[in-house]
Parts: sequence; C-alpha cells; structure tokens
Amino acid sequence: MRILLLKPRVSVAYDQVTVPPLGPLYLSAVLKKAGYAEVRVLHLDALGLGEEDIEKELRAFKPDVVGLSAITAEGRSMHSLARLVKKVSPATLVVAGGPHPTGYAADCMENPAIDIAVRGEGELTLLEIVKNREAGKGFDGIRGITHRRGGETITEPDREFIEDLDSLPFPDWDAIDLGVYKNFVPQAPVHYKTPYMTLVTSRGCPFYCTFCHNTHGKKFRAHGAARVVAELRALKERFGFSEIEIIDDIFNWDRRRTVDIMKGVIASGLKPKLYMANGVRADILDKEVIDLFAEAGVVFMCAGVETATPGLQAATRKNIGFSCLREMLDYAAEKRIFTHALFMIGFPGESVTEVINTIKFACRLKSHTSLFSFVCAYQGTELGDSLQNKSAVINPNNDMSSAMSSLNFVNCSPLAAWKLILLKQAANIVFFSNPARLFRICRDLPRYNPAVFRLLLKKFLTRTVFLR
Repeated sequence: MRILLLKPRVSVAYDQVTVPPLGPLYLSAVLKKAGYAEVRVLHLDALGLGEEDIEKELRAFKPDVVGLSAITAEGRSMHSLARLVKKVSPATLVVAGGPHPTGYAADCMENPAIDIAVRGEGELTLLEIVKNREAGKGFDGIRGITHRRGGETITEPDREFIEDLDSLPFPDWDAIDLGVYKNFVPQAPVHYKTPYMTLVTSRGCPFYCTFCHNTHGKKFRAHGAARVVAELRALKERFGFSEIEIIDDIFNWDRRRTVDIMKGVIASGLKPKLYMANGVRADILDKEVIDLFAEAGVVFMCAGVETATPGLQAATRKNIGFSCLREMLDYAAEKRIFTHALFMIGFPGESVTEVINTIKFACRLKSHTSLFSFVCAYQGTELGDSLQNKSAVINPNNDMSSAMSSLNFVNCSPLAAWKLILLKQAANIVFFSNPARLFRICRDLPRYNPAVFRLLLKKFLTRTVFLR
C-alpha cells in the first residue's frame, strides 16, 4: 500500500504561519509502525508546490490512499486537491482529516472526490481505513468517519480519544525536510529564521470556551514527563534542534506534570530554548512554576486573555481569574520570559466600551507584546452554531486568515466593521507606545536577529498603519 499525505495550501497568505505539519507526521509514524513503509508527506506551502507538482507526484508515486489534512483556511485547496487526485487516479481513496473535516464533515462530503471525512483524532482511524482498503473491505463500522454507501452519506459514531498518548510513536520527523521551516513565520515570531521544531505534549482541554474547537475533546490527556524529555533529547541529538515550540491546548493544566517536565528538562542538561507558543493558562500558574520555567529554558510564553469584560468571560465560559492572570504575567515578565498576551474583539453583543476596557486592561499588563484579533465563529463550535446570521460563520470560501487581517475578516459582532478596525488600530498604537514596554521588548528578545526586528515592525505596521 502506497499512502500520500498532503498538507494543502492556506487560502490567503496574510501573516501566514507555516509550521511543521505534526498531524501528518503522527499519521505517517503510526502507519510505518504498523508496517506500511511506503508513506510520503508533502506540505504544499512549505515546499512551494502547486497542483502541477502534485499531479507529477501522483503519477510517479501512484498512491492507493491520499490523505488531506486541513484547517478551514486550507479548505479550498483541500477540495481542489481531492478533485485532482480523482482526475489522475479515479480508483485512489481520498480521505480528508484534521480540524476542518472534524467541524465541517458535510462540506467535505459535498465534494464527490472526497470518499471519507475523518472526525477528531486520526491516527487509529486512518490506520483502520488503510487496513480495510488493503483487505478489500468496506468502511462501515469504522468509528470517527463520515463516508458514502452508494448514494447515501453515513455518519459513523465518534471514535474514543486515545487515552495513552505515550503509546504513540514519535512523529515521523524524517518524512519532511525540517530545515525549511526556519524560513517561514513560526507561531512564536521572536525566533524567526532560527531552526526549530514543534512539540505537542498533551491533547484536549477541560474548559468549554464557546469559540473553541473540539478536535481533541474536553478531557486533558498527556504524555508523561519522561516521554517529553525523551522527545526533546531525540530532537537535539538527531537533528540538532535546541529551539522548541510547545503548542499544546493547555500545557499547564496538570501542575504536577508541569513541574516534573521542567525539572526533567533541567536535569537533562539539554539546555533548550522553549517557546510556549500556545496554551498556557496564566491564571493557574504560580511563582514556583514560573521560576522553573525560567530555569528550564522557557524564553517565550503566550497566554490567552480574550476579553476584560466579566460578562463576556462568563458568556464564553473562558472564566479567567483576572487578578491572578495579571500577577503571573507580570511576574513572568520580571523573570525575563518574553510574554505575549492574546485578546479578541468583536464578540456578539460586545460594545465599544467593553472593547476599550479590554484595551485598557492589556495596556496595564507588563507583557512584552500582545495580539488583538477579531473573533472568528467556526462551525462546530458553540459560538458558530449559535449564530442566526450564517454569513458570519467561517467557511472555506470566506476564511481569509480573518483573525489576523485588519480588513478581510468575517464580522460576527453587532458593531460595524469600520469601528472594529479603528479599535484594533487604537489598541496596537496605545499598547506599543509605552517606552518601558519597548525597552523590555528589546532587552528580553530571545534572539537578537535583524530579521526578527523587521518581522515585528512589519506586523505592527500592517496591523496599524498600512492595513492588510
């Protein structure tokens, strides 16, 4: 069996973050561990591949199964690639997976070129699909998929999430050229142009934020501390990577595990630079954990605040503890950990006054940088499914990297788009006009690289002055 795993293109390359595709790399590792040696992974954006290149690959490799791993911003490319596969090789099985098929399975099945949509975690599901394909069997009864039987669309029951994450092999890092990713903007832009790798140490989040996806469920499942340190060691010894982005949904939910990981990293002697590029819940941190972060090599920490309005915190079920969050972010900044606070504006029902209060709260923090993004309502989230105005729900045709763009965004707020644009401009100007903050940015940057300064300046200008 020959299996080709494709990461489609993002629809619009505005502020595009291009990182190693961990989803396909885990899929490849699981398939190879099961004995399927002929697996290839291609990331179109990272390799600069177009459909002509993929057509040549299809004709040369002749895959039996093609897997497409897509977020919604890659949905149009996913559909186009599926049609290309069927044009070149009608008998090839086309399987779509990832966040977009999880939330938009019906959209996937509207495309006759897509045979199966995988919902949720894909490792065990894809392996079962491949085994059935090899044996000439159908796909009835495979949990976690939506597929066709004749002219009917069948939605199988959800698959249980993988409880023992340590049972999964390391991602198949050898399947791609990891070195190319230093040329693209990472999730933590402060190490731009530096070789690095991403790492997931846990899956699932126990919080029920209305705007958030449910790809990995609401139960926290995690690798043990020893596995995390072993993966860091493998990345250092095999590839020379000392710069690691940790991109969990909520890395620090289990305090004991967090402490064990940090102590394990310290004892390992690996001396990495760790970038918490996603998923640190700041209001459940404490000073002892932050001290361990600093000692273990955490140089960047991202924390979601979203809104400073208590009513919206309750309505979205984020329920941040403001006083603790502010204390911990300020303490992390004092420890010279580069802190990045995330805010969202344009919630349904949010007023101008409430947005201004969020901006004021952001400016009182000692965090080095912040991101003010527009609220995105995705199908499959409680927020997206609750909106009566379906044109305000993100889909593959209107997802223009809308959270980041200052102009091309889908507005799910009652406020006019021009008001939100002005508020975002004002937020950036006021936040970054603080001389003490600018001093801390220059003092605490993990990398003194001219490319980083140019990137940060470009981000500020395109979000504040020369809007894109």
